[in-house]
Amino acid sequence: MRQSNTRAMVETGFLTAIIVVLTIIGSNVPMLGFLATIVGPATLAVVGVRWGSKYSCSAAVGTFFLLSFIYGPLMALLETVTFSLMGICIGEGYRAQWNGVKKILIPASAFVVAAILVFFISYVVMNVDYMSLYTQFETEFNTSLRETYSQQDMDAAQQLAIQQQVESSLTFMKSAFATMVFFSASVITFMTSKLAAIILRRVGMPVEELPPCGKWQMPKWAPFLLAIGIILNYWANVKGIEIAMWIGPNLVLAGAVLCAIQGVACVWSIFESYRVGKSWRTIVLAVLLLMFPQTIVVLGIIDSIFDLRRHFSERSNQTKY
Repeated sequence: MRQSNTRAMVETGFLTAIIVVLTIIGSNVPMLGFLATIVGPATLAVVGVRWGSKYSCSAAVGTFFLLSFIYGPLMALLETVTFSLMGICIGEGYRAQWNGVKKILIPASAFVVAAILVFFISYVVMNVDYMSLYTQFETEFNTSLRETYSQQDMDAAQQLAIQQQVESSLTFMKSAFATMVFFSASVITFMTSKLAAIILRRVGMPVEELPPCGKWQMPKWAPFLLAIGIILNYWANVKGIEIAMWIGPNLVLAGAVLCAIQGVACVWSIFESYRVGKSWRTIVLAVLLLMFPQTIVVLGIIDSIFDLRRHFSERSNQTKY
């Protein structure tokens, strides 16, 4: 038992040093920011799976103290809080064998909580005014946009139409900011979980990974959530209902993203049933998401209602025989 504990402590200390190095590189080299955002939490998750949450928490505390000598206690706290909660939750999820939904939602929620704490500490202690920063960004963006339009051969009516469309998009993004943050946290959690599973498999500790893309199944109420959001958004624009201006965009974005994920899973499953290679599946999905995202959302709605994957799978099986 003593030997096992010694090994756990040594390995935790070694991985803590790796996390510190990754955090320093990710914080100072913008192109390598993913090292602090994804690889760092994945390393914490590996510690949690191999030795338990006690050691992953110890690694996070050790990371804080080591970074304090470099950045100071405040910046070290901000850097550590950002990724520690998510990494610890991912490790506990694999160790406790949570289902796929919990493996994404709980670490993503922890990441959002950590982001809120970081914003709060920055606002209270460092006097960072995020509203002023956003207003300044919006002003500079609109100014650069007008300069771009003025350099092109556009009449005043065209410039005004594009400007109104951009302002409408910015207003929508500002209203749906909470949902955007949560889904961004979910994407980061998914990537971190996959990386942690790969590392654990390499070190001889395979874990129950997240379901493959073709098996993803979003809630049946996702299309209805999108429909309710569209209705509320319409009422907000026509009737001027204040609360609908905030709820509507969030429901629209949440419903659209869930339906898009369902559509991606549907396309992947259909190609898989016809034995299309993974490279071609990835290329087709990338083209659809970049060029025709609405098609993916509509396909996700249809799959949620009519279960297209089951029909294509049955047809493919009949074709084989």
